[in-house]
Amino acid sequence: MTLKKEELTALLCDLLNSTSGTSPLSTVVSEAKLLTLIEASKTLLLQQNSLVEIDPPVRICGDIHGQFPDLLRLFGRGGFPPTANYLFLGDYVDRGRHNLETIILLIAYKMRFPKNMFLLRGNHECEHVNRTYGFYEECQKRYTSTRIYEAFQDMFNVMPLAGLVGEKILCMHGGLSPELSSLEQLRQIKRPTTAMQALEVDLLWADPIIGLSGYQPSMRGAGVGFGQDAVSKICTDFNLDLIARAHQVVQDGYEFFAGRKLVTLFFGSSLLRSFIVWQEIRFSRIFNIRMRVLAVVFALVAASSAFLFPSAGGGCGCGAPPPPPCGCAPPPPPPVPACGGGCGGGGGYAAPPPVYAGPPAGGYAVAGK
Repeated sequence: MTLKKEELTALLCDLLNSTSGTSPLSTVVSEAKLLTLIEASKTLLLQQNSLVEIDPPVRICGDIHGQFPDLLRLFGRGGFPPTANYLFLGDYVDRGRHNLETIILLIAYKMRFPKNMFLLRGNHECEHVNRTYGFYEECQKRYTSTRIYEAFQDMFNVMPLAGLVGEKILCMHGGLSPELSSLEQLRQIKRPTTAMQALEVDLLWADPIIGLSGYQPSMRGAGVGFGQDAVSKICTDFNLDLIARAHQVVQDGYEFFAGRKLVTLFFGSSLLRSFIVWQEIRFSRIFNIRMRVLAVVFALVAASSAFLFPSAGGGCGCGAPPPPPCGCAPPPPPPVPACGGGCGGGGGYAAPPPVYAGPPAGGYAVAGK
């Protein structure tokens, strides 16, 4: 059984417009409907390769960890699907307060707009992790039975483990592996992945380590640590410009490694206790890629002839998105313009974002009715 487009659109609208907290989630999305959604998304995810190959433009986003208001701010800034394409690098659940809203919204968008939303698996999409760090407890509290939690585990087990953007940007949640020898090897990973092999574990758990040569066992107890030379070798062997991964909290929401051949992305702003930041970083000597960072979301914008990542800006170059021609209306505006008032293209928020107060007047609307 699956959900029709009209049902998915209605579900998205109900979910987006219930965030003021006046209705329990189980009355907005019934257990039966949620089980149907999870099963349908499992079928859709299995239709993709374990290496998801994506044409730009796409926005690449790090860990969310149940930060649903931040996810809505992201869509408000970068565009709600299908007006923008997204690749999320995993860790949708645990630690946050709205794990279910976060993962339900993402898989509903994946079902409604499968060519605009791409979801990779993170290490928190593993049962032995999310049973401990909050997701299990939230499922039990809000849906009372174990059926929802168990259905999500079945879905997590079929999520792709890596992505390739424009044949030049390799993406995963964790990092590299000494077992990785070709892109074809990533395409051939069999799912569901429950009893994982070393390669799959490293894709979810590995971390870059400054000063390390090659690989070594990780202090996490799972996966490996890898050095700059490992990054350089993979980029050379696979003809890559960049490796994008998540998995670690980094100071500004993004952090380069190995001469900007690798970037770590992290999204959960409340976990960082940092301001939402809109800033631009330009560099041309290595990649000729312009990067925009929203909060701790990283939007890759190609400036070369090889890629075309159109700006989400509103015409003045400041990066403030215009109202989408169709799709969801953005959340309420921030306290100051994204450009800092000068439209110089490099400004940002001067203060933390306001506490999310629910949907805007009139509610959200979803494209494709």
